[in-house]
Amino acid sequence: MKIRFIIEKIEKKKADLSTGTLYFMNDLGEEILRYPAVSGGWGRGMLEVGNYVIRHASGPKEIASIKEKDAYSLFGFGWFASLVPLFETIRDNLGLHPDGHVPGTLGCVGVIFKTLNENIYCWNTIRSALDHGEIEFEVIQQLGRVS
Repeated sequence: MKIRFIIEKIEKKKADLSTGTLYFMNDLGEEILRYPAVSGGWGRGMLEVGNYVIRHASGPKEIASIKEKDAYSLFGFGWFASLVPLFETIRDNLGLHPDGHVPGTLGCVGVIFKTLNENIYCWNTIRSALDHGEIEFEVIQQLGRVS
């Protein structure tokens, strides 16, 4: 599976906030899921454009036990998929997670769900894909694109 975050808009703030669309593709390159998403607005701003990989994800039980659980949860259901950059960067502790608590992230990609069922389905899709190996994750900037 491959996930692609296409940045469609960047809002200049204290820390740049990007908004866009997250596309999940199967091994044939066919779109299987699509969600709105954000990155940045806090900390060092949005996630850098480039290629990443997801090799590990923490589920709801692990997230429920940490102090920052609200930032990684939406509708009371939280998870965190670690993003490992495949390029040189000073940033670390980046991930993909529900955009909970306050809008925006410290540099992660926050997925915006409309329902608890969407959140659970997305988590189950990621968990299932990781059972078969790592997940490619790509960040692309296409400002002004309409999804």
